[in-house]
Amino acid sequence: MKRLLTVALLVVSGGVAYAFLGHHDPAQPEIAQAAVTKGDLTETISATGTINPLRTVQVGSQVSGTVTEIDADYNSIVKKDQVIAKLDPSLLKAQVDVQQAAVERQQTDITNLTVQLHNADTELSRTQQLFDKNLVSQEALDQAKATESSASSALDQSKKMLVQAIANLNQAKVNLSYCTIRSPIDGVVIQRLVDVGQAVQSSMTTPQFFVLSSDLNTLQLIASVDESDIGKIRPRQPVSFTVEAYPQRTFHGSVDSVRLNSVNAQNVVTYQTVVNVPNPDVALRPGMTASLQIIVDSAENVVRVPATALRFRPTPEIYTALGLTPPADEHAAAATNAGSASKPHQWTDHGAGAGPAVETPALNVGVDKVDELFAPFHEPVTSGRVWTWDAATKRLTAVPVKLGISDGKNTAVISGDLAPGQSVVTGVRLPTTTPGAAGPTVNNPLSPSRGGGRFGR
Repeated sequence: MKRLLTVALLVVSGGVAYAFLGHHDPAQPEIAQAAVTKGDLTETISATGTINPLRTVQVGSQVSGTVTEIDADYNSIVKKDQVIAKLDPSLLKAQVDVQQAAVERQQTDITNLTVQLHNADTELSRTQQLFDKNLVSQEALDQAKATESSASSALDQSKKMLVQAIANLNQAKVNLSYCTIRSPIDGVVIQRLVDVGQAVQSSMTTPQFFVLSSDLNTLQLIASVDESDIGKIRPRQPVSFTVEAYPQRTFHGSVDSVRLNSVNAQNVVTYQTVVNVPNPDVALRPGMTASLQIIVDSAENVVRVPATALRFRPTPEIYTALGLTPPADEHAAAATNAGSASKPHQWTDHGAGAGPAVETPALNVGVDKVDELFAPFHEPVTSGRVWTWDAATKRLTAVPVKLGISDGKNTAVISGDLAPGQSVVTGVRLPTTTPGAAGPTVNNPLSPSRGGGRFGR
């Protein structure tokens, strides 16, 4: 009896194991699909940058002295020529007095020399009359002429020295005026570097008192754009950006220019793009870091295909798993398609019709900035291919398309046999098997996949 029970248990266990290990439906490949949509599309370039004033001026002193008065502080709004600081003028006033005395002394010398010249002229005239009457010798006449010439030269030299003395006096007065520090622009004080009682020395460098910024109602955003994207940047392109101080608010601006000097940091080359930013409520402040999106191009109400569908390429393993025969020219077709996608194409305006290529003007054209030489940017049309899957007929069909702008997730379809709502293949996950096992097994998500257990790309 026990033997019969043991045999029965063995038979049942073997049947269960046979059913689970050897007789189940074969695993089927998983086909991922996405729908073709219709709507607006915007191509953007992402970058980071720093907000700066349109103009920054460092205000300092051209003379040495002790600070006696500070009339502006951080965040003070100042007007052009407004007094914002003063230095002790005692030493410079003394220099003015010295130079004033030198001018007056020189004027007195000129008066004396003028009298001497007048006397020399009179003496020369008298001697000449006596010589004409043979009452004095030639030597006396020559002596009178020499005296008159010497007096005239001395007067001319004294007049020139008076000009120099007046220049020294004017210089001393200018230096004295430098004791009063005035604002060179209308702006805002963003930094104060001195205080009352501090001595400043300007013998080698100009000591800095304040840093002023221009009107904060308009700022500049200096963004670092990668060299791979810089060719798409044009003046007047719209820009949107956010700052950490206002995470829920989006600010707007427009591209002003792209600076030609590149920046190479750890073999990454970037170019500084200048963006003009209106700041009417003074919410933005100099030094803030911004994350921005530069709008390169946009299209409205266009057919859009997912970018993942454009990257999908069926492999022979995928054809076999789907029960299809791989086409003999599949690899040649893929290479041809890849080659055609990399070739340059004519410019277009989002399917509005191809136009002639725009030639860039030569540098000798009368323009003020290099940025004015660039034609408006339009994304070139490229060739691509997507795949559709018909589950009823088990057909995997390639659909050639012409592509326009892309936002990274979707790409505009300029032409091709695609309609909104139609599904396109984005990937195929193949079933995996364990070597030596009778049937497929489930992959461990913590271990790497093997064989064809992946999405085709």
